[in-house]
Amino acid sequence: MLDYISHISFTCPECGNHITEDIAAPDPFIANEAALEDTEAEGEAYVRCKSCNEEFTLIVLNNAGNCTASLFDYPSTLVNCSHAEIVDADPFDEAPEDNWSNFDIPDNPLEILQKSIEEAKEILQENRNTAQDYANSATYRMVLVLTISSMESYLQDTITKFALFNEKNQMNLIANDKELRSKKFNLFQIMNEKDIVKIESQKHLREILYHNIPRVIATLKIISGKKFQIKQDLLSNLQIAVAYRHDCVHRNGYTVDGYKLEIFTKKYLESVMRDVKVFCQNVDDYIFELEPSWRLFA
Repeated sequence: MLDYISHISFTCPECGNHITEDIAAPDPFIANEAALEDTEAEGEAYVRCKSCNEEFTLIVLNNAGNCTASLFDYPSTLVNCSHAEIVDADPFDEAPEDNWSNFDIPDNPLEILQKSIEEAKEILQENRNTAQDYANSATYRMVLVLTISSMESYLQDTITKFALFNEKNQMNLIANDKELRSKKFNLFQIMNEKDIVKIESQKHLREILYHNIPRVIATLKIISGKKFQIKQDLLSNLQIAVAYRHDCVHRNGYTVDGYKLEIFTKKYLESVMRDVKVFCQNVDDYIFELEPSWRLFA
């Protein structure tokens, strides 16, 4: 696995300070005879202005080393990117926490999700008798972040487990995922790591942004070959909640325009919890329908 670095610069849209930074660029998947558009990888990077302390999320595209980037909240801001340079790195000289062959997938991600949701509900219940306006409180913002993060964790563990469940799923993933299909390994790497395909597949799945629900749906289809059905209102609700979580994490509950979000009421948070539980249960049922023995191994 190669590491890519790009030097970026832009003018801070908040204070006008000139920002320069080296950021990690996503690893492009370059294949022989592949079309140019199939060599593009997308990822996120985070940069903080040293003048006003505002943190910015960048969407970074690496197309065979040609990098472009845009600010998530300020798409009209020009971001200059250098050509992505490869940083020397031995893929088999990683820190222990980065060795994906040693990573244990939880036995029952759905049960972990349900426990996390119950913990979030308890936080709401513990504050039910106070007079403070929790629509503006850090506690309620924390509950939203916990709920969405629990969903991401469930999706990451479940989809990784589903992809590695049997050889058929693994083959579908490798054959239909452009990035994995296009990876290259030399003979030394293949001889040195017998499980290199499984390790790279698992690492790739761990790098997906699981708050991107359309990407999650697409990945499920890649693995199974069958479309995952989701109601449009549920998809819309989840995407809105994810956007609110972004505002809570990066702007303490304010929008990019400086407006304070006041939607974080007990009623709204309970609706987000229901939507998350319904969506994750639907994913679990979808997998169970395809793999009847799925829950025997949960």
